[in-house]
Amino acid sequence: MTDQQPEALRRSELSNKEWLDKTEWVQKTSQPNELGKHRADVIKQRIDRLLAENEQLRLYASGADMLVGVWKARAQEFMNSSDRLRAEMEAIGAAAEREACATIDVTPLHILASDGPGTAILKYRAAIRARGKA
Repeated sequence: MTDQQPEALRRSELSNKEWLDKTEWVQKTSQPNELGKHRADVIKQRIDRLLAENEQLRLYASGADMLVGVWKARAQEFMNSSDRLRAEMEAIGAAAEREACATIDVTPLHILASDGPGTAILKYRAAIRARGKA
């Protein structure tokens, strides 16, 4: 045996002891399907499984992001159609008010309605009720 061999043996033993100490968790957490396998093989198998699961989660997350985008677009379409419907209803209401005003003398109502937006219809209805009682 040369002088270098005992030193190489000591370094190898130290390395093996360190490997065993640092991989003891694999031994303690072993699953039935891992029994009889080398620790390095078990670690590689676990890493491969985790990488595959991670890839599946990434695919799922990217699909979820696409769904969120679709739902945001649908919500925006709904809001736009809601705004259009509201504008159409206001136009119909204004046309109905003009038609009703054409059959009734509402000249004094224009003076009463100068309080601001929205008051004209209320005062118009009050004037119609008052005329109906007269």
